[in-house]
Amino acid sequence: DAAFGRKGRSGTQREAIEKVQAKLSLLDGKKATRQEFEVLAVYLLSGGNPRGLSEIIKDAPPEYHIGHLLTGVRAFVVGDIEKAQEHLPQLDARSYPPVLASRLFMAQAALTPPDRVKDQQRALELAASLAPGTLVEEAAYRRLLLVAVSSSNVKLFSHFADRYIRRFPNSAYVSEFVTTFQNGVLAFEEARQPVPRRVLRGVIEALPPEISGSLLTRLGRHAVEAGHTNLCNFVAGEEFRAKHHVDKVSNLMKLYGLACHVVAEPEEVLPQLEGLSQQDFDRRDVGIWSDAIRLAKGLIGQNKTEDHNRFSGPALPDDSTAALMVSATQQLSDSQALIEEALK
Repeated sequence: DAAFGRKGRSGTQREAIEKVQAKLSLLDGKKATRQEFEVLAVYLLSGGNPRGLSEIIKDAPPEYHIGHLLTGVRAFVVGDIEKAQEHLPQLDARSYPPVLASRLFMAQAALTPPDRVKDQQRALELAASLAPGTLVEEAAYRRLLLVAVSSSNVKLFSHFADRYIRRFPNSAYVSEFVTTFQNGVLAFEEARQPVPRRVLRGVIEALPPEISGSLLTRLGRHAVEAGHTNLCNFVAGEEFRAKHHVDKVSNLMKLYGLACHVVAEPEEVLPQLEGLSQQDFDRRDVGIWSDAIRLAKGLIGQNKTEDHNRFSGPALPDDSTAALMVSATQQLSDSQALIEEALK
């Protein structure tokens, strides 16, 4: 239900966990069946409380590696990674029922060293395939995005971003996906491996309006500050501004769009910047706005000076004119630092 944004049963989740905990605490480890031990492992890997289960786990039989499984699972849940690595990675997750195997693959992926990217990817893909329509599948796709970013694989990132948003646009954890997606888009933009715009468009359009508006705003702001002109033009374009009619989002996106064009069209952009309401601007936005206006005015003045100098000979630049020789992108990207410095 949480994976697809349905909240009907979410109110009883705590009660259900408490009932499971109460029943498991009565389990006799010396008489329990393999299935009961596997249920205990699923419970722990699903966020269950390990408190009071130590004796039961100690009595787990060696058959089917149940002892290794439960000892490793408990260590993993309580954060004893070193002990978990002694027991879980060597287990064959496929030898267990899908409901347990999928969660075990997730744990094995988390225990895999960062440099073994292919092994992480394989474990997460197997976890997703064994638990369709559940939070395990949803979480596996989110982690696969992180794997793609860490390995600089924009194709893999795009593939799983597209798959996630098709499957879980209303997930209770979609905000975590959005944060991972945003950071990935910016990282690939910085590496000059831009995420295909069709993927970016698909994610934005599939998200609920309030979430997509927030994503647009954050991408627009970071694109301006980092000088990612193509990304800025895309997210601040008329197509998306027209779709999001909320005044705050619209006003901010106008700011970012104008800031992206200030170098190419300073005379056209300046009056529009000056006419923007600053009511919804935070400190960073005010910095972008003021820097863009200053840059536009400087560029207009510089152009007039250059026209004049064609006839009267070159003039040595004064301090203010020399400052304009700094790249426009750098001036805009420095806006946050300028504000923070001024407020010290």
